[in-house]
Amino acid sequence: NYVTYANGQNMIEALHRGEIQAAMDDGSDLLGNEIELGIIAITQCQFMALPAKQELIRELNSAILDTELKNPSFGTRLEQTYIDPAIHSIAVYAESERKFTETAPPIRIVLPGDYSPFVKSGGGIFGDIIEILGNDSGLTFELIIANNSHEAREMLKNGQADIMPCVYSGANYENPLNYTNNFLYVEYSAIVHEDNTFIGTPKTMVAPAKTPGLSEYLKKQFPEWDVIILETVEDCLEAVEKHQYTIAMVPNLYLQQHNNLITRPTLKINEQYSGHIGISLMAAETTPEMLTHVLNTAIQRLSPDEVNQIIKKNSTPVINLGFLLQEYPIHLATAILFTLIILLLIGFIIHNNRQTRKRNIILSEKNEELERALYEVKVLRKDRDAYKQEAETDPLTGLLNKRGIALRCQELLDRQQEGESIALLIIDLDHFKEFNDTYGHQMGDELLISFAKILKTVCTDLTALGRFGGDEFMMMVTLPPESTVMDIRKQTQWLLTSIKDMMVGGHAANVTGSIGIAITKERGTSYDYLFRHADRALYKVKDAGRDGFQIYEKK
Repeated sequence: NYVTYANGQNMIEALHRGEIQAAMDDGSDLLGNEIELGIIAITQCQFMALPAKQELIRELNSAILDTELKNPSFGTRLEQTYIDPAIHSIAVYAESERKFTETAPPIRIVLPGDYSPFVKSGGGIFGDIIEILGNDSGLTFELIIANNSHEAREMLKNGQADIMPCVYSGANYENPLNYTNNFLYVEYSAIVHEDNTFIGTPKTMVAPAKTPGLSEYLKKQFPEWDVIILETVEDCLEAVEKHQYTIAMVPNLYLQQHNNLITRPTLKINEQYSGHIGISLMAAETTPEMLTHVLNTAIQRLSPDEVNQIIKKNSTPVINLGFLLQEYPIHLATAILFTLIILLLIGFIIHNNRQTRKRNIILSEKNEELERALYEVKVLRKDRDAYKQEAETDPLTGLLNKRGIALRCQELLDRQQEGESIALLIIDLDHFKEFNDTYGHQMGDELLISFAKILKTVCTDLTALGRFGGDEFMMMVTLPPESTVMDIRKQTQWLLTSIKDMMVGGHAANVTGSIGIAITKERGTSYDYLFRHADRALYKVKDAGRDGFQIYEKK
């Protein structure tokens, strides 16, 4: 049922009272919290005159028809100049749209491959406009770059993307609710060969594959023409240049940026078939309908000045041969001549340097031989060090063996400074044989390893640790000048207590320690001398009943 009101204000008030469910208005009476279902049409205006002025009406009709034939995009430009700014000034987000943007997840928009100036790394025209739409609406967009328009469509179909730029053709299989209003009008130029007269020529048209929906749109606009899609703009221009197809429909912005027609002088623009094509956003079937409403409002609020600035920013001419020929013909010729001179000079230098390079190659080979020899020496030294360590290390405890501890002790004696004391401790584990016989050799090995760990806790750079074999261990310690015999007694007593407290496999080891100690402050004392006196001190402990220590101090 339709109801009419005296003015728009009364109608909007009735809408809010619930007397009507929908209203058709030009937007000037909205209160700001209504939901826009869609723009159905822009009101058409006609010229009117009295019957006596019928000749004037015929002249106006003829002028309008002539304008449409000569310039099919005239109406589109009028719409961009007057109607779009008017819609921009009154468009507002409804409350439901704002609530949607507050909870909406990031919107995945897939762009159909690298297609300058529309799609490129860092944004492009499409990416920059999407960014403005996101900033205005509050939506977050995640840009995905597909390899081509077919892949972009598949991503939309398979749920890998939510929206993509597309040309709406109005085909029967297309759902209009999945498309937004046009957010950009792109001027497409019809490129033909200069020899083409369209007489007896097959009606074949090619277009680049980077714009989804373009093929269907062109087929609808030119039903008598066969429309073929090629991969790139360059492919389309080359096909027309070789007379394989009649017309190439390519974006004028691309031509301006890449100066294609300068380097292809046999091609020209045909104004009759050129025109503006609108680019909208196509949403996947699974996306909420409210997303299209929000995008439509954002597009309506999109300022034409902002769009023009984006186009200008992204349409900087590519510096290629066409650009240089158009802008700097004399400079280009000079640069080519200068380049030839430089190339001749470089060739002369290269010729004179050939012998030098040969000598450098020979020198490089000699250096490689020297590096190989040095590497072999390094490997031999590493093997020697590994063999030395293996030959001087007790495999069970990781301590030095008899040979290794003797060499290490002699090093400490040779490094003894004035005032320092050196103490040599020979340690024997009492009752080890009984423990070994009771619990087995494996547990005996565990006992030896545990005791080695105790010794390592006191090891420093001025300490030597080793195992003679069986249950005999040795430790040499360099003592600073302020140390006393009492310090050695305390450390030795701690060591005896640690031996008594040892646990192996959850059992008390029940072993004690006998320790013989020899101390010297005299520099130049030999290792053999200290060893003999420490060994005698050890036997005195054993004769006294074990579990103790004796100290021999060389005055």
